[in-house]
Amino acid sequence: MKEDTLEDKALREKVGLLVAGKWPKLLLSGEKTIETRTYPLPDKYLNKPIYIIEDSESLQQLQKKATVAGIVTFSGCFAWKTKEDWAADADKHCVKLNHEEFGWNDTEIKYGWRVSSIKKPPLIKHVRVKSRIKRSIVIIEPLHYSKI
Repeated sequence: MKEDTLEDKALREKVGLLVAGKWPKLLLSGEKTIETRTYPLPDKYLNKPIYIIEDSESLQQLQKKATVAGIVTFSGCFAWKTKEDWAADADKHCVKLNHEEFGWNDTEIKYGWRVSSIKKPPLIKHVRVKSRIKRSIVIIEPLHYSKI
């Protein structure tokens, strides 16, 4: 029996992560090895392939058609305890300390999600976002298969 590919597993999970701007490219190039968020990755998504969805549209638009940038698996999640610790990992998360939207903020906890594997490009290039699970974690449905 043939072993499932990363994409087969991701499709079965039907989970996507909305990622905006330059961040999908950095994640999928391997340059960004830690994804930063203000919430922890739920344990049930650790070591599970997750579609990276380019978040450049409104949720209404993403419910019609969203672009898949690739597939990522996260192997761990942790919280940075200090601004200094967070800054020391800047080469891994690629976020400048004073970044207006994603930089360090003393009023909220910053979480790091460790990237363990990446796949780009996937066979499935477009999906529909069905619903939100938690903030930027979404349930998806494929629209069609396309070889790139």
